[in-house]
Amino acid sequence: MAERRKGSYVWVTWLSKVMAGESACLWSSWFRTHYQSYAKLPATLDLVQWNIEHTRLLTDTRESLCRRGATLRVEGQNSFQYQHRSGAILAGKPDLLSIDDTTVTVVDCKTGRAKTSDRVQVMLYMFVLPFCFPELAVYRIQGQIVYRNDRVDIEPTQVDSRFGENVDFFLNRLTDECPPAAAPSKCECRFCDITIADCSVRVSSS
Repeated sequence: MAERRKGSYVWVTWLSKVMAGESACLWSSWFRTHYQSYAKLPATLDLVQWNIEHTRLLTDTRESLCRRGATLRVEGQNSFQYQHRSGAILAGKPDLLSIDDTTVTVVDCKTGRAKTSDRVQVMLYMFVLPFCFPELAVYRIQGQIVYRNDRVDIEPTQVDSRFGENVDFFLNRLTDECPPAAAPSKCECRFCDITIADCSVRVSSS
């Protein structure tokens, strides 16, 4: 049975998909923000294979950066919980932080096809890092998404005041006590793990 959280909690990957327009059902992200320990449908993704592929790409990227002499912080060292002015906790864990004399590069590895939410996810990391790790605030913070056969760089100028306003807008929507309307569809519900026990309008993918 779903358990009400003591406070609003948002994982960066939920927010990035909402901001990128890849999650049309805002209710599902609102539900996860306010509830935990709910019954979940089995994952459709082969998580074992995904973890192996992601770890391989991360290892290759890490070794490449080490050869260039970068100072690295890896996964758990980068875990953060940022308290937004709405009271919500925004949590995340960038794959790598590569640090040189003047610049911090937020590196995230992706094994799937490129999506807009990948870029938004890294921009969110860039946005919160100076608040969560004050020692990094003196650096220029840029981003990089590493795919199997490609790389996307994100300039610091892309994380501007307008981006911050958009973060505020969507976090305020997710933390509002009044739930948004659900937007069920075969496509949307196919990748959602919330069962009919908590979502009575869920559409079967069969």
